[in-house]
Amino acid sequence: MAESNKDAAVSFLRLASSGKVQQAYDLYVGAGFRHHNQFFEGSAEALMKGMEENARQYPDKVLEVKRAIAEGRFSASTDPAVVASAEHVIVVIGTPVDEHLNPDPN
Repeated sequence: MAESNKDAAVSFLRLASSGKVQQAYDLYVGAGFRHHNQFFEGSAEALMKGMEENARQYPDKVLEVKRAIAEGRFSASTDPAVVASAEHVIVVIGTPVDEHLNPDPN
């Protein structure tokens, strides 16, 4: 059975975060690759360089996927152009929490 887009995205992130950035790109990145990471310009090459640098700086990091959402055309973006053209927008604002994960507005 073919891997779903969600499973492929999680697999890509697991490989890349474990330092196997080139393997992740070889397996999962095609000609039409797009990303929405606001810290890198839109090319696959720019993101790959950033991921490789991160792997060098933090070789012992661990990626834990808590939740992955894949519902048809649902996608997340910080790109103002993508948001401007969206039919619906969900805004997520981080709320500080205390040691028990209760909202802490202070």
